[in-house]
Amino acid sequence: MIPDFPELVFNHAIACVKIDGKIIFMDPTSETCTFGDLPGGDQGRKVLVFFDDRYEIMETPVFESAANSATTEMTIKVEDDERIQASRSVETKGRYDQGQRYWLKYTKPVQIKEALEKKVNDITPNASLKNYELPDVNNMAAPCRLKMTFEGMDYLKKAGGIRLAPQWGGVDTSIVSKETRKYPIKASLTSEEITETKLILPPSWKAVFIPDEVNEDNQWFSMSRKFNLSGSELIYTEKSAAKNEDVKPADYQKYRDIVLELNRKTRSQAVFETTEK
Repeated sequence: MIPDFPELVFNHAIACVKIDGKIIFMDPTSETCTFGDLPGGDQGRKVLVFFDDRYEIMETPVFESAANSATTEMTIKVEDDERIQASRSVETKGRYDQGQRYWLKYTKPVQIKEALEKKVNDITPNASLKNYELPDVNNMAAPCRLKMTFEGMDYLKKAGGIRLAPQWGGVDTSIVSKETRKYPIKASLTSEEITETKLILPPSWKAVFIPDEVNEDNQWFSMSRKFNLSGSELIYTEKSAAKNEDVKPADYQKYRDIVLELNRKTRSQAVFETTEK
């Protein structure tokens, strides 16, 4: 609502409760939203709250990035014949959790399995989904964690005796495809995405190149990207967070330069040498 523009029409009603002197907003129409959380469309909104003896215009909270997060963990073991055995888990919070629960709750089991089979084949060619575990979407007190195991071949790109790890992560540059802008880029809700990939290689392989660490933190977003090699294990960690800040036309060139430079820095891949001649 707009505080200084009275109107009779409204399109949504939510609720709130006072606990220990604190107002907690909730949306009873969103059945996959946990208590204390809010759908994205309800956050940062002016609302008219009715009490027993008065009314008051208040603003719903905008939750911090960590409250709207998706964490993906994957372990990939490369056998001597270069077949891979892998496990993957995705845990969600906030608006990611609401969407994940809704999809799992209202999608047919056969369609869920087909979607997971497609996902593992996006990760590596000719992959086979071995097993998967779905969370209890009706248990709102437990995290929504989806697990799967799969196997496949040709996860690493081949060039003679050289193997290239996939280009993990990266930056989408489509938002800065225009050289100039007349209108701002509207900020999305604060959110956080964390990815950790552990690659276990045959002991005889040697690392030829490991990409440098990348860090970026500005008024619009933050991102960190790190590779850690220990023996035959390479751990890749990426963390990105969106901030609730519009990109104004006057700042667009600066924002565009940051995104394009970050895209360049994150395109590097780890390189390994096998015993193959």
